[in-house]
Amino acid sequence: MQIVDLSDLDEHIENLLQSYYQRLADGLDISPAERFRLEGYLQAVVECGLLATDALASISSRVQLQYAALADTQTTAEVTGKTLTESWHLPFQMRRAPVTPST
Repeated sequence: MQIVDLSDLDEHIENLLQSYYQRLADGLDISPAERFRLEGYLQAVVECGLLATDALASISSRVQLQYAALADTQTTAEVTGKTLTESWHLPFQMRRAPVTPST
């Protein structure tokens, strides 16, 4: 467990999100536990007043856009037709498996 200095919180969150989106871009699996742990951490940061919702949304959007061009992924909004309701909700759809008909 890493203790984060509050003055470095923005950078720490950005690093966590970069790691998350890099795994999506690489087509790697992200377990529900990993996703929910990160979402819970981000929610706690916002609800404890350590970071404003708008600041978190800005960081998350910036990082997601960096990796969007690298990944052939679908966002939650593209799959469900719904947008993320809170700044700590993360997209989770990965690259679709290359399935071809056998007949």
